[in-house]
Amino acid sequence: MKRNTTFFILIFIFLCSSLFPVNIYISKLQAFYKARSDTDNLSRKADSISNQLKKELMEQSSEIITYNDLGSLAQKQRREYDAEPITDTLDALAVCFFYNIDFILFGELYIGGDAEQYRVQMKLYSKISGDVIHVIDYSSPAGNDSAFVTGLATTINQELMVKIAGVTEDSKITDKKTDEDRVLDKVRDNLDEQTDGDSSADDDKDREAAGSKITKEKIFGVWISLGYFIQIHGEWTGIVMPTATLEQGVNWSLRAIDGKTFDFYIRPSLLFNYSFSVQNPYNTYHNYIHYHSLTVKANVDFFFEFYDFFGFFAGFGPHYKIDIIDFRVRSADFYTDITYALGLSANAGVQLSLNKEKNLDFGLNNIFDFTFYQNTYIDYKILAFCILRI
Repeated sequence: MKRNTTFFILIFIFLCSSLFPVNIYISKLQAFYKARSDTDNLSRKADSISNQLKKELMEQSSEIITYNDLGSLAQKQRREYDAEPITDTLDALAVCFFYNIDFILFGELYIGGDAEQYRVQMKLYSKISGDVIHVIDYSSPAGNDSAFVTGLATTINQELMVKIAGVTEDSKITDKKTDEDRVLDKVRDNLDEQTDGDSSADDDKDREAAGSKITKEKIFGVWISLGYFIQIHGEWTGIVMPTATLEQGVNWSLRAIDGKTFDFYIRPSLLFNYSFSVQNPYNTYHNYIHYHSLTVKANVDFFFEFYDFFGFFAGFGPHYKIDIIDFRVRSADFYTDITYALGLSANAGVQLSLNKEKNLDFGLNNIFDFTFYQNTYIDYKILAFCILRI
């Protein structure tokens, strides 16, 4: 999965750079230095280096990469979320979400004892992969801040040009076909390096399939949920006390719209539900009641997903319900009553994807069941669920 994700990111970046520049937003550097009496002066020095680096990189923007100031974007959009400085990948994820950007360059500036040594580690974060895709380390003796920033900016730009489009100091862009050949060679080299030394049969198959199929989306899922239910209308309402409901089954996620920040899925599913109730303590006529409800559902959900991270859904479908009630009245006579009927279900809920591979989702589902006995029975269920993608 990691190899396929990296391959996809490189291809995506190349295609974007072939049509229009890749926009990279630069965050203010996070500064670290040893304890000194003039920490305020060092803090101002770190801020000055950050501002100079942003200016230097923006001046090195080209037809392949355009550098932008993240702080200026935050001020322009006037969002409440504080964009700078980015401290880790979680911060980067949040900023990408709030400001709708794809790439962030952030890092740390380390100032050694007596400010004699500068060391910087820069990281390029990609919203597509949800992770850092490139790390740049640079160090230099302190003294001339301007020369340090110029050297750092040049190193960053050169490495990112190689990472994104395979451009080196000795190569010049002549035509589109030459660029494509160069980038595809770079992608193949990266893929070979990551798979070097791994001779398993599965990895060999992955390498052979990489050129024709970048990712294989997992569309089949196992649905497991647990929750509580309420009988809104029915013969046994007020007589029994609902205890718990369990629902499990399988579903298929079929992508209908594949957008940059928005995806739409149609999700048919086959589900089995079991609900259990006991005697209501305020019911004095019966001295024993167990209520079992079994339901088989064929459902279709319409799922709206944003940023490959969260979404909401609504759906409906028919169901077949069997109710089994064991009870004993005050005369000590024991009865079992079995009823069954068709019905309709309607549901709505929210869902979160907890990892970038999207093989484990969690959420909350609200369900209304309408069962057509002689009189219509209505149940409401609220369930916490997880979906395991296979």
